[in-house]
Amino acid sequence: CAATIIWLSFFKRIIFKGCNAISWAPAKRIKSVLDKTEKIDPKRFVTGGNDRLVKIWREEMPGNWKMEAELEGHENWVRDVAWSPSDSLTSTIASCGVDGQVIIWRCSNLDSAEDPKWTSRVLRKYDDPLWHVSWSLCATVLAVSGADNKVNLFQERLPNQWIQISEPDEDK
Repeated sequence: CAATIIWLSFFKRIIFKGCNAISWAPAKRIKSVLDKTEKIDPKRFVTGGNDRLVKIWREEMPGNWKMEAELEGHENWVRDVAWSPSDSLTSTIASCGVDGQVIIWRCSNLDSAEDPKWTSRVLRKYDDPLWHVSWSLCATVLAVSGADNKVNLFQERLPNQWIQISEPDEDK
């Protein structure tokens, strides 16, 4: 119970204008080829909020969280964020919002000594607000849903080449 109170007070301090979504980064083990040591990557999570920002948080020390990146791209509230469960070298996050945009965020140097560099690509812009994004367990399909009461599925066939693999059946 005390841990929950600490966690909630942390969020009161860090999220400006409200947090609508949170998603944990997948746990990764980093193994050095040269010295054969293994370490666990720092804990991270992503938030999306009413301030139109996607924020990446990193645990510096147990219980001490620092904002690592602030990603701009949405024109209205961010309603959902989803960190891809992929174990690849590139970290991928999907976000969606009231502006109807689905944005794919990528970072290939998250674990380097340099500041992480995130890139963005608008996957699709809808006319209606979007509520949810969700990755399949193997991180190959992204589901998107919104105010139109439809679920659309997308798949990346080649790097940054996304295709819609299903469309809602209008008759049902």
